[in-house]
Amino acid sequence: MKKISEALRKKGIASKALPQELQESIAKLREDILAYNAAVEEYDNEKGEEDEEDEEAAKEANKKFEDLADAIAEKEIELAEAIENFQEAPKNDEPAPTPATPQKKEDSSVGWLVFGGVVLALTLGAVNLMKKK
Repeated sequence: MKKISEALRKKGIASKALPQELQESIAKLREDILAYNAAVEEYDNEKGEEDEEDEEAAKEANKKFEDLADAIAEKEIELAEAIENFQEAPKNDEPAPTPATPQKKEDSSVGWLVFGGVVLALTLGAVNLMKKK
């Protein structure tokens, strides 16, 4: 659980801030660790009571415990990496920006008509002035 605690400390978040799925995985890992510790303790107690233990049975039990420890360690590493890759949702109070509604583009022919009318008035005014001279 050291790696998970370290990952949480690096991110600066509490385990309660993680998604529900990660919280459940961490709880399951804790249960697995407690079950492993209980099994090892029980085995050690039985081993102490039995002086004449089969050497092959002891090797098999040790191998089983090593495999369980490796599986727990791998799961812890996976969870620590998942925590490090976790991105918190932004905490700003501003609502998400609404998409801009497209504005209706005004018909450009109206602008051209106004421009043409101004040019026509200026041209006729200039022609009228030239006739008078």
